[in-house]
Amino acid sequence: MRKPLAGAVFTLATLAVGCHSVPALIHRLKRENPRVRVRAAEKLRDLGSKAEPAVPALIGALGDEVRLVRCFAYDALAEMGRPAMPGLVEALKNESPVIVKWAAFALCDIEPDNELAVPALVSLLGRSDARARESAADTLGVLGSRAKDATSALVAALADQNAAVRVAAARDLRSICGETCDVLPVLARALDEEDDIRRKAALAVAAIARKHEAAVTVLVDALNNENWDVRLVAALALGTMGHGNKEAIPALIELARTAETRYARNAAARALEKIEGRRPSDPAGPSD
Repeated sequence: MRKPLAGAVFTLATLAVGCHSVPALIHRLKRENPRVRVRAAEKLRDLGSKAEPAVPALIGALGDEVRLVRCFAYDALAEMGRPAMPGLVEALKNESPVIVKWAAFALCDIEPDNELAVPALVSLLGRSDARARESAADTLGVLGSRAKDATSALVAALADQNAAVRVAAARDLRSICGETCDVLPVLARALDEEDDIRRKAALAVAAIARKHEAAVTVLVDALNNENWDVRLVAALALGTMGHGNKEAIPALIELARTAETRYARNAAARALEKIEGRRPSDPAGPSD
């Protein structure tokens, strides 16, 4: 006969194992409480290949509104490896662009040379939902040279009616094709779009400017952009390049004097320091 204390310990241990069993975790992955979902996804990740019965639920969790749930679900599928691949391949047809995006990432994580992810993302570029098209372009860019078969689709996306999609396509073409893709005109035009798109375009131009002289001219012009965030990105980029950007000096001096935030003023001052090879007399607003 089991002693009372030993019986209690046995019961608690059984309950602990039960609440972390795959069926229980699948159930918890669908609970309303986001903390419960996060914990369930984390536990399924820790189970590795033992969590194979949870593949459909984990794929559904790739579209969860909570990013941490999505991250743990992604980790769980990637850690599981090949047993998760049939479900991930099927997920590439999902109506949710978020699920397609994360499923494509997971497939390429499990099998870097996977031939199914890129076509699925290219098909997303043809959807009517602009967010789906932008998501597809962003993902293709992260895949880099593995997404070379998407080049023609991304070139077509440079003419997309949505500016965010155009910027994403331009940025990604640069990462996929390198110097062979001249996307600077598209990015330069995007600096006149709405604020969030301007910032993305400015960051993309800044990345190009290290190897593309024409991009420096775009950055110098961006120092006079009406959006202070764009001016800040341009100042930071020019500052990292240092000597050889003398044409940026007048605009940087003006930015260091008049920018809306001290951070932006100091960024302009630091850019001046590197370009001129000296420290301005007043970091927040250099004198003539």
